[in-house]
Amino acid sequence: MEPIIRTINLSFSYEATKKERYALQNVSLSFLQGEMVALVGPNGSGKSTFFKLLAGLLEPSAGSAEVFGKKPKNLKEEGLLGTKIGLVFQNPDNQIVAAVVEEDVAFGPENLNLSSKEIRKRVSEALKSTGLWEYRNRATYALSGGQKQRLAIAGALALKPQVLLLDEPTSMLDPLGRREVFELLEKLNRDEKLTIIYITHYMEEAYRAKRLIAFSQGQVAFDGMPGEFFAKKTLVEKLHLAPPPLYQLIEQLRAKNLKISDTAKTPEMLVEEICQLF
Repeated sequence: MEPIIRTINLSFSYEATKKERYALQNVSLSFLQGEMVALVGPNGSGKSTFFKLLAGLLEPSAGSAEVFGKKPKNLKEEGLLGTKIGLVFQNPDNQIVAAVVEEDVAFGPENLNLSSKEIRKRVSEALKSTGLWEYRNRATYALSGGQKQRLAIAGALALKPQVLLLDEPTSMLDPLGRREVFELLEKLNRDEKLTIIYITHYMEEAYRAKRLIAFSQGQVAFDGMPGEFFAKKTLVEKLHLAPPPLYQLIEQLRAKNLKISDTAKTPEMLVEEICQLF
């Protein structure tokens, strides 16, 4: 399978005259359709810079990035970036542009000069897939934090992207909002085969990814399965991260010779496996 996103020796410096101070240096990665990838690392590790380069918000200082065979800058200039990669940021208020939920989701498709019928179809599908259909006529300011973030995701989905790129989408939410937004992302990845790439500081969210990429000092320190990453205790500590409680519990159960699979990514899934064992 051909990668849909590829970076080759991707580098970036925020100080154009001091190229030795790279925020990102020589990062070569590829992503396949249908992946769900968590990007983690301490502040200043390079993950947000990597996000901005893929989103076309920054131009590489060296190396290259390709999204479906084109540079993000070219896709952006052609008005096609949103139809390939949907962007969702930390604060949903910065992405909400209309006073009514339905109108906000319609904003993107309207700018694509689609027919009224196609716009209505896309808005309906996006609202239903994000669980916001019953709120379609509600004022956007009256939504909860979790609902606003789902609205931001719905607005991105209405453009029919093949990838969702999210920068800490749950960081401003309470625990309930975090859960509903993250479960939505898992549903989109599972049911619609949407590629999900997200930055997170919550290790319980990173653990639930299919693939984890850890950044450190502008470079890739790890690329693989979340369970394999958290098993590398020295590396995890070096990055000032900590295994999520669920992973720690699973390791304790395995130490008692209980055969817990790597697919037990939630408390509910772990309980189910334990019940099957006994």
